[in-house]
Amino acid sequence: MTDHSRSRSGISDTGLISTLRISRATFYRRLQDGTITPPAGRVGKRRRVWTLAEIELAKEQLQAQKERT
Repeated sequence: MTDHSRSRSGISDTGLISTLRISRATFYRRLQDGTITPPAGRVGKRRRVWTLAEIELAKEQLQAQKERT
C-alpha cells in the first residue's frame, strides 16, 4: 500500500493534519486565519508539501495559539 500523504521532500496537508491531530476543518481554518503559516513548497499548482522544519513551526504556532486562549 502506498502512503499518498508523503512525497520525497515532505508530507502533504493530509499527513500534517494527522501529525497535528486536528480536524481538517480546524487545519484549514488555522491556515485561513494565519495561525499556521503555509509552506513555501508545492507539488504542482495546488498541493502543498510540508518539510520537517515547517511541521515543527506549525506545531509551535498551534501551541502558541492554544496558550493565548
